[in-house]
Formats: sequence, C-alpha cells, structure tokens
Amino acid sequence: MRFPFGVVLVIMARKRMEIDQTKGTADELLELSKKSKNPLEVKRYIALRMLMTRCSREDVMSFFGITWSTLQKWVRLWNKGGAESLKVGKPIGRPSRLTEEVKDFIVKKIEFTNPKTGERITGTAISGQLKKKIRDKLQQKLGLSNSSQDGVSEDKTKEDSHKKG
Repeated sequence: MRFPFGVVLVIMARKRMEIDQTKGTADELLELSKKSKNPLEVKRYIALRMLMTRCSREDVMSFFGITWSTLQKWVRLWNKGGAESLKVGKPIGRPSRLTEEVKDFIVKKIEFTNPKTGERITGTAISGQLKKKIRDKLQQKLGLSNSSQDGVSEDKTKEDSHKKG
C-alpha cells in the first residue's frame, strides 16, 4: 500500500508502522550496510530496507530473530533521525579504573619487545611488571620497606625455597 509523501505503511497485528522514506531510500540503506563495520547497524539497515521493499514484518522478524517491538523501535529511530539515529553509540558501562599513566605503560609494553633480550613481551610478563609497579607505588606512598610487605615477603620465601631445593 502506497501513501503520499514517501510513507510506507506496514500493517502489524492491528498496529501500524510507518516508515518515512523521505529520510532515505532502500538503496541508500543498502550502501550504508555495505560501508558499516558494526554488525548491529548492518542488521538494522537491512531490516528496514526489507520493510521498504515490501517484505512482510514476519519475514523480517524471523530472518533476523528479532521481536516486533525491536523492529518497531528501529522504525521509530529511522523516522526520528534517519540513518544517523540507527548508528550504535558507545556502550554504557562502568568506566575504566586504569589511569592514563597505567594505560600508556601497558600500550608501550605491548607494542615493544624486551630491550635486553629482544623478545616480545607476553601478557604474563606485563602482569608481573604491573604488580611490581603497583607494589612499589604502595611502598613509596605508605613508607614501607620491602620486608614489611606481605606480598614481598612471600616472594622472598618462595625464592628461598627454590634455592634450597
């Protein structure tokens, strides 16, 4: 069913979903889906393209394994802001606890090899070095010596047991 002003109506179980084609065409959605590197964006573009090209909502929902409400949400996003609104933003989550200094240290260790041996540094070595750096920082801030820190005395005990054995 065609309506004036580029609106496609999809009848959905007594509810209607109107796709505003003035926001873009099916061919533009296809091009966007080819350019996008985000799988969810591609899924959204293709689903809306399928609706624009007269696929039934049941076909679209079963093809992508989505619910009617998800499809309706995508149509609303499209109608509100076009293709730009269908883009996936930065995921919301807990912010990183790492400081910029620690992040830079990790990046440098991952990007470079060990200057002494010329070997690539592994994740285990990075973890060990980070633990040592953190322990050193704590000792500096708290004014502790190596022997008074539990972790350090355990390390020395392990070294002593290896020397004996």
